[in-house]
Amino acid sequence: MNTPKVIGFKSLGNLYDIKSNSINRCKKIINECIYEYKKRFSEKNSILIKKWPKKFTINAWYIKLKKGGEVLPHIHDGWLSGVFYVKKIKNHKFSPTKDGELEVNYKFSQLKEFRKNFYKKIIYVDQGDLVLFQSSLPHRVVPYKNNNERISIAFDMKPLS
Repeated sequence: MNTPKVIGFKSLGNLYDIKSNSINRCKKIINECIYEYKKRFSEKNSILIKKWPKKFTINAWYIKLKKGGEVLPHIHDGWLSGVFYVKKIKNHKFSPTKDGELEVNYKFSQLKEFRKNFYKKIIYVDQGDLVLFQSSLPHRVVPYKNNNERISIAFDMKPLS
């Protein structure tokens, strides 16, 4: 996965290959959230859940953004994707800004019903939050204007054949 970014740093390789206590704790959190996601939506009439792969692998990387950093609109090539927010400045509840927040957007979708509406939504997150979404959902990180670093771990769950 070659995630586009403007200012910041994206790690190389798969964090899941690193043997350390902190990575093992992170893997445990991510894996538990993926299984809980499937369990929570198992009663829904969703192709994502109905065709859930029996075997899968997870590829994870971290992204560190500094002031002015952003991640341009893109999709992933997995089944389910997510972002775990390791370090992020909390937006003020009474006047939240979009700075550094996750924006999901159907703007780039080929589906006719979405091309008309250009549906987009800002997902406000705090440090410690984990967001899961279908890998084919277009998304980006709104330009980050804070002086402190924003660190997240992104990941893709990919079916094994």
